[in-house]
Amino acid sequence: MSLLYTSSKAEEHAECAVCYDTLPGRANAPVCVLTGPDGRRVCPHYFHVDCVNYMLSSGQNLCPLCRTPYRGYLPIPDIDKDPKAWFRAVDLNGDGKLDKQEVMFVLKSTLPINYQRLEKDFDKLFRRWDASGDGYIQYRELMGPGGLVNFVRSNFRRNTKDLAGAVGAMPSLRNDKAGWFKYWDEDGNGVLDKEEVTRALIKTFGWQRDSLEQNSTARMVIDALWSDFDTDGDGTIDSREFCRSGSGLADTFLANTPAA
Repeated sequence: MSLLYTSSKAEEHAECAVCYDTLPGRANAPVCVLTGPDGRRVCPHYFHVDCVNYMLSSGQNLCPLCRTPYRGYLPIPDIDKDPKAWFRAVDLNGDGKLDKQEVMFVLKSTLPINYQRLEKDFDKLFRRWDASGDGYIQYRELMGPGGLVNFVRSNFRRNTKDLAGAVGAMPSLRNDKAGWFKYWDEDGNGVLDKEEVTRALIKTFGWQRDSLEQNSTARMVIDALWSDFDTDGDGTIDSREFCRSGSGLADTFLANTPAA
């Protein structure tokens, strides 16, 4: 099975792509993977259990990231209580080994770690534990007493500041649209794509795990409005298109979303 990894903002920030809340380490927020009719994983992505239950109850049976059909989900077992079951759950194609991309993806999606620091050092660390040099890490190298998982959990612990996200206070969407746009333009390229706008609005109004109805409404409004503002069809909008008083995407979204 090919690994359908994506370049999602949610995955970049180790968030659930449904609610945009942090994936691992949240109280009462177990993480799961999507499964097919045979109970096997269908794609490499991770979500909160309650978000997948919401999708299923709403008739949404495609992975929101790679659009692979799914039928149910498998909660990720506790890594301390049953490490072998944890490994089986994260080993997407069941071959008993994980490549470098899989390992990084699994660690940041299932463990409460400082993944930003880990990503900077990961190439070097992976080579250290990939003793055979074949580009894969097996169960013993990953989960053993001196394995990569124990090293990462000891040396890349997440603290409260790591959960803060972007640096500085977020400007008001209503009173400083240009400042708000710049705040969420994390790569500084002067544009936001639809996922960046959706994620930013959901986080701005707190429509995450406890507000999935509003979350869904916001997505539908953005989907309905997007083509009116992305006039060249390149998938992005600039600050002028977003901030234009009365007729930009920001004011149009606010006018069409009563809860905002």
